[in-house]
Amino acid sequence: MCGIVGIAGRPDPSILAVMCRSIFHRGPDDEGVYNDRHVSLGMRRLSIIDVAGGYQPIFNEDESVCVVFNGEIYNYRELRQDLVKRGHEFCTFSDTEVLVHLYEEYGEDSLSHLQGMFAFALWDRREEILFLARDRLGIKPLVYAKQGDRLLFASEIPALLAADPSLNTLRPEAVDAYLSLLYVPAPMSIYRSIEKLLPGHCLTWHRGRVTVRRYWEPHLPALREEERKISVQEAKERGLALLRDAVRSRLVSEVPLGAFLSGGMDSAAIVALMSECSSEPVETFTIGYGEEDASYNELAEARIVAETFGTDHHEFILAPDVVSLLPEIIGAVGEPFGDSSALPTYLVSRETKRFVTVALSGIGGDEIFLGYPRYLGARLSCLYDSFPDWIRRGVVPPLVERIPESTRSRNLGGWIKRFARGGLTDPVQRYLDWTTFAPPAMKHLLYTDAFRDLLPEDRGGLQYGERLRMEGGDYVGRIVMHDLTTYLPGDLLLMGDAMSMAHSLELRVPFCDHRLVEFMVALPTSVKMKGLRLKGLMKEMMKGVLPPEILKKKKQGFMVPIGSWFRRDLEEYVREMLLAPRSTARGFFRPACLEAMVTDHFRGERVLTHQIWVLLALEVWCRLYLDRERIPCGADLLTGVG
Repeated sequence: MCGIVGIAGRPDPSILAVMCRSIFHRGPDDEGVYNDRHVSLGMRRLSIIDVAGGYQPIFNEDESVCVVFNGEIYNYRELRQDLVKRGHEFCTFSDTEVLVHLYEEYGEDSLSHLQGMFAFALWDRREEILFLARDRLGIKPLVYAKQGDRLLFASEIPALLAADPSLNTLRPEAVDAYLSLLYVPAPMSIYRSIEKLLPGHCLTWHRGRVTVRRYWEPHLPALREEERKISVQEAKERGLALLRDAVRSRLVSEVPLGAFLSGGMDSAAIVALMSECSSEPVETFTIGYGEEDASYNELAEARIVAETFGTDHHEFILAPDVVSLLPEIIGAVGEPFGDSSALPTYLVSRETKRFVTVALSGIGGDEIFLGYPRYLGARLSCLYDSFPDWIRRGVVPPLVERIPESTRSRNLGGWIKRFARGGLTDPVQRYLDWTTFAPPAMKHLLYTDAFRDLLPEDRGGLQYGERLRMEGGDYVGRIVMHDLTTYLPGDLLLMGDAMSMAHSLELRVPFCDHRLVEFMVALPTSVKMKGLRLKGLMKEMMKGVLPPEILKKKKQGFMVPIGSWFRRDLEEYVREMLLAPRSTARGFFRPACLEAMVTDHFRGERVLTHQIWVLLALEVWCRLYLDRERIPCGADLLTGVG
């Protein structure tokens, strides 16, 4: 695990040094650089495999190929054995060195041989080609900026800004997308001149010319057509075998290793399978809240899992000091980021690092095993579409509108109304109605005329959701494909990487093993979701492995009591951040509309918790990166228990 940076075309060792310093947290153990007349490559190393010998950059035998690498290649031992048989000579025992010899043997097709998470830059000196690649699911980030014949790249956006502060120019349409989605969707970044390399893509720079291509996409069939009639029993056995192997392969480490344990089924499954492979107790880490917010806790369920599998369990109780914490989170991402789950992820990463250097996480389980309510909504909507038009448009809407919406955001009545409104639209708009946090009507009122004029006409959610129409398969399957290529890498994996690497902690995600993903994607929805049962196949898979209490537990997610924190402690802070003259002077939003939103929320007239949080995170980003303000942060937010 490392961070990488580089310059192709007009390289500059002094700028490279600045870029390396900006990602020190990603690799505090070592720094390595390579410079020639065409490229400058740099890296910061977090030593995990071949601690004694795996220094980077790493070269092939005649030093015509070198690489800087961020990630882990889990099948590197098998690849190494094959490459040795083919005559390649190795000088380390690291997974990094496999990359240069694999490239010698297969060129760009070497990517198809890799199992793991990775972002790397490989320089072919003879051909004068710089080859960048990002792993299939987008676990490891890679961003770049093209400046004429020059290319800057890095693991994190702040490294590019350190190389060239002039890149700090806002992209208005990225703000618009962020308000809808909580994150800026790739390939956009919040900056006009910075792009994100998409998951499953590679980039080639050759004498100033840049070419980007896709080398993998998640709907590659893992099953032949006749195998699509697979039984639930067969799917259980094969799915469990793939998950077990994914966990086992991610236990390779020369440094202490543990697991995040939330109390949900995904993290519990990871811990259970880790325990099968380990002769020592697995180190597990859970975060919770105090008595005032106890309803958000999953501490009891986490304890059940820890006791069942005899883990060395650690609990940490979060005290809400959002004022100090939010700038640290936004600073780590380098963009506006509105998913409040970043708060506990940041803190559990910080505390976990005190004990281990590597942690496994359950990210990705909901996408491949159908754990989100929107998948249930999608299946119901297919049934809804079969109703006669006069029922869908003439009978159902009046009945639904009579259902009272509670002020609680998780209220069933509100969910039904949202589902029904989505059910009356096309498949793309239906999905967006379920997942959008600032709908078009709200943004229409919120935006100033000047800001709206900066936005392209064809923008935002509808364009972002076109893949839902273009993909084949049933509607649930199309939504899964969409989530695997957008929400999973753009939100969850970005958050996992940024929050963990801020504390020099490596996060591994077995559910994002591409072999497991390919298998699960190819399965019919009817096998993965028996009837209307979310995660039906996974529950069948884990019978006899997980405690019954975990299998029967309703999905909670990594919930954060932002609403209660706002009410108790944060009204003054919200007003200062969103309504101060310096904030409204940015020209994005109408001051009167902001004032009404904040006032209505704190009076209890409207529940706008998520919308205000998203606006707050945006303003923090503006002050950090546009105003270049250093906001004091670093309060001690946790007390250790156990």
